[in-house]
Amino acid sequence: MLNLADFLRVPQVDTGLWFDISPDGRNVAFSWNKTGNWEIYTMSLRPSGSNLIDHAGDSSVGENALLVLTSQSSGAKFSPQYSPNGKYLAYALDLDGSESYHIVLHNLLTATHIDLLANSACAQQPNFAFSPDGETLAILSDEHGQFALHLLSVETTEKRLLFDIHRPVWDVKWSPDGKWIAAEVEMEASDRGIFIIEVESGKWEQIKSHDKPLNAQHPAWSPDSKFIAFAAELEEWFDIGLYEVAIGEVSWLTQSVGDDISPCWSRDGRRIGWVHAEGMVNSIMVHEIGGPLKRYQVAAGIHHHPQFASNGEILLLFESPKQPPDLWKLNEEGTFEQLTESLPDELHDVVFTMPEEVSYDNEGVSVPALLYRGIGDCAVVNIHGGPNWHVQF
Repeated sequence: MLNLADFLRVPQVDTGLWFDISPDGRNVAFSWNKTGNWEIYTMSLRPSGSNLIDHAGDSSVGENALLVLTSQSSGAKFSPQYSPNGKYLAYALDLDGSESYHIVLHNLLTATHIDLLANSACAQQPNFAFSPDGETLAILSDEHGQFALHLLSVETTEKRLLFDIHRPVWDVKWSPDGKWIAAEVEMEASDRGIFIIEVESGKWEQIKSHDKPLNAQHPAWSPDSKFIAFAAELEEWFDIGLYEVAIGEVSWLTQSVGDDISPCWSRDGRRIGWVHAEGMVNSIMVHEIGGPLKRYQVAAGIHHHPQFASNGEILLLFESPKQPPDLWKLNEEGTFEQLTESLPDELHDVVFTMPEEVSYDNEGVSVPALLYRGIGDCAVVNIHGGPNWHVQF
């Protein structure tokens, strides 16, 4: 019999926030609670055998090494991001579980860590973005009463307010040419909006379609800074849109049944990937200019945060009822490779139940649910937006 306490201690790679690939494409950084604590790990993407090291800055580390960068400091670490100049890796630090994050800068050459906001009494969002030269961070601080966009100097730690519309800003993406920042803002109810801010002047505009603001999220800049790919609720579903910055117009890459979210660009700008969801599972979609649309899936489950590496491979997170969230690689030939292993060896032989999609009628409305069949005559029904039912047949 599986012990519940052991089951709840199964580690996972964080899916709530992003992992990142180094500018040269040789390494990936991610947050993992492999040891019970949320630490930042880096892994080489070069093929070879792998090993685990509990410290950073060791130049003797071989290919495909897995490094723990942050084990010497307290607190939970999330959302690692490499600087475009390759000098730093920044991450969000939660010292006490309050989600009042600090932003810590790890020097990849000296293996030193600096809390850029050590003297700040304000909270920061765990999402931030480096400027293309690596000298400035776009951060989201509640210094003025709500999360607004500030620019933070890496060298001096001075910050200035750039964008505040008195609504919480959730995420930011800096354009590769350094001229613009795309900000995802919490609007009314659960809607989001994407705003484009000019760094030099602070002027901004919201992405609209036919002069109507879009419920939009997940902005992703093209490598040439001419387009932003994003997910927006066009009608019933979320679709992938393309915003052309120079003319302020939107075109649509998808208009399909199901939700399309989390777009990403290949480094040459010729391919766009995203997550497509229908029902209880999703998959990775890849669109290439002049080529067919391709669909990829590790297995039945949930795929998160696809990102293109420099060689055209795609890194992503995958989880299912049989598999805790782990980091995977989609090779160019369409095969998948698991990069991290969170499921303990002693649980590999445990049979985990995959659910069935079912529905029930509620005053003429079909409500979706998941049915987990147990051993014998017992099952669990997980109702969308409602409680779990234990069913005895």
